[in-house]
Amino acid sequence: MPVKEFEEKQLDWWCNFYRTSAKDLAVRTRQYLNGEISVGMLEAMLKEVEKHNEWRENHA
Repeated sequence: MPVKEFEEKQLDWWCNFYRTSAKDLAVRTRQYLNGEISVGMLEAMLKEVEKHNEWRENHA
């Protein structure tokens, strides 16, 4: 099933996915700013977000 069609049929799932991702990114960013995690941990999360966005753009 194409991503676009899946998105239209599974809107609740996608909303939850992006809400969870945004919360996780906010937590990790705050942890980095507070000195609780290294920049590498934040970069790892950002790379995964960027990779997902790139995949999504290519499959939409």
